[in-house]
Amino acid sequence: MKYESILIQNILLDNRYKVIELDSNGEIPTVWAVQRIEYDREIYLIFLNKENIYYRNAYKDMILNNTMYNGTGVEIIYVVVAYKGEEYWRNILADDYELITNVAVIDSQANDIVLNRLENIDVLNDLKLSMRRIDINNGKGKEIYKSSKSTMFLIFVNILVYFVLMFVNVKNGGNPLSMSPKILYMMGANVNINILLLNGQFYRWLFAMFLHGGILHISLNMLALYYVGPLVEKVYGKGKFLIIYFVSGICSSILSSMFLTTVSIGASGAIFGLLGAVLVFAFNMRKFIGKELLKNILFVIGINAVIGLTVSSIDKFGHLGGLIGGVVVSSLFIKKVKQEQIKSQD
Repeated sequence: MKYESILIQNILLDNRYKVIELDSNGEIPTVWAVQRIEYDREIYLIFLNKENIYYRNAYKDMILNNTMYNGTGVEIIYVVVAYKGEEYWRNILADDYELITNVAVIDSQANDIVLNRLENIDVLNDLKLSMRRIDINNGKGKEIYKSSKSTMFLIFVNILVYFVLMFVNVKNGGNPLSMSPKILYMMGANVNINILLLNGQFYRWLFAMFLHGGILHISLNMLALYYVGPLVEKVYGKGKFLIIYFVSGICSSILSSMFLTTVSIGASGAIFGLLGAVLVFAFNMRKFIGKELLKNILFVIGINAVIGLTVSSIDKFGHLGGLIGGVVVSSLFIKKVKQEQIKSQD
């Protein structure tokens, strides 16, 4: 999907806009525009790229010939999209006086406005908000993962611990793909709180976060961490991300230990804490980034809640404890995070 289409979809989350097609029946390339009608004027944003920018006046005429205002009270804005460092627009803008005050050029790869000549500040803010939605929902493609060193470090540690656990399990006659409860207990699995209090083994609340019972268990948890972790790390920052992760994991272990009848292990409690952090962010930023992220995260949490209630082997109290821990801790951070995110849109 082209960047223009993604940008338009995000602009349309604002119900003041509607999309229109500028079609000349094959004479020139068809383009899309968005329209916003106000009490005294119509505002149009025409989205152009290298292939169609030379027909900009024809698109303008299509709009003027069909507007209820007959050309008066109509504001036409050109949104020019450049791909992979293209600079074709520089010469065009230099030669066209009309484009001095009603154009914005966006670098699609950086998802950033590289030239702003818009006098309409309201429309400029709408564009920035739509671009911010792309950042939040898509994480700027692969860039977010490249900068998520804390997430990748946690994944590395979990995998390393699993190989150590697997070695110990095999050495004691066990299956390399499925760990025995005895070995898990020996390596620091979480147990009932009465046993913890009796033996003073509170380290289990931390150690259990890095233990997994089998290849499927660690694969699913690390896949979830790989997708959720970078977003939380980007939004909250590395330090706060680690605090949310570990506090959520410990909260998960604490609540879980109150109901355990066997051992409990896994990073899922900490991961649920990260989901809680995304939930807090999405709720507090819903007016700025739209409600799509909030809906998506509520859906993910809901699906996992249903699975937890229907599959007896899942530590539902561990998941709940992690979620609560993540919501509480991220709520302490969200005011500053929200200010930083809003400032980054200016």
